Amino acid sequence: SSGIPHEFRTTIAPKIVTKEDIKNISSLIRGAEKYTLSQFRPVHTLDPAWEEYPPTNLKTLEEYYAIVEKAGIPCTTRSTILGK
Repeated sequence: SSGIPHEFRTTIAPKIVTKEDIKNISSLIRGAEKYTLSQFRPVHTLDPAWEEYPPTNLKTLEEYYAIVEKAGIPCTTRSTILGK
């Protein structure tokens, strides 16, 4: 540990971040003190085409959250769906 407070975050963007990605990331950051999964929201995106994509759905966030928790990493979510 670096001794510097930090957190890891991933925005769960549709068609980019997969279940396998979350498994791989969890493996890479094993022992982390905090990992946050954020809902993709199609607002003010750098590429206007992404504003046509739907936000990440609740089922996907819950599934990915469970993967991270199973890896023993404390996890939180940031979502308009979950209200966190």
